[in-house]
Amino acid sequence: MVLDMYPGVSPFDGLSTVFTRASEIGQMARDTSEMSGKKVLVAFMPDSEEKRLSSANTNVIYTTYESTRIPGRWVRSINDHYDHCIVPHPYVKKTFTESGVKAPIEVIQQGFTRHRRLPERQRGAGNGIFRIGFLGVPYPRKNLFKLFQACVDLLDEIPASGSPSIRSSFSTGSIRRRLRSLQARRSSNGRRGRRRRRHV
Repeated sequence: MVLDMYPGVSPFDGLSTVFTRASEIGQMARDTSEMSGKKVLVAFMPDSEEKRLSSANTNVIYTTYESTRIPGRWVRSINDHYDHCIVPHPYVKKTFTESGVKAPIEVIQQGFTRHRRLPERQRGAGNGIFRIGFLGVPYPRKNLFKLFQACVDLLDEIPASGSPSIRSSFSTGSIRRRLRSLQARRSSNGRRGRRRRRHV
């Protein structure tokens, strides 16, 4: 069974995508607290759904946490209410283990939607264009500003056939503003560098 965590909601992040994919493997249930002998998958935060679970079932949590330590309430919840824990990455498993999770932990990646790869000419691969991508939801906690900053810092090191640029399809306002700021700073630094080189 799969605990219905996102009724009528389209996938919008990693766990909601896992839930959508997992919904095909078992019957949906809004509440399993009165059931027994079932295997129940929960793709969510572990401590938020304890009342909908029963210790008479085999409860499995699929979750993740982006830090070097998970909250104590998560540790208690997983140890007290779940028989197994699934996380998307070995680093997350290490974090959960070091935080005190005693339930068996397995790593199963979340996967991603595969799109048709563009031909090399359209990707610019034959023109010396170097692309860096991010596959995920651009929440502030993902620290994409650091990725953008690293890209800007490396633009002089990466071979390119034309003017280096960073493009983003992110709709998050704060990320878009920071990206514009980085691009403006890069353009300004590039102009100063060109002026200095002329006078040498």
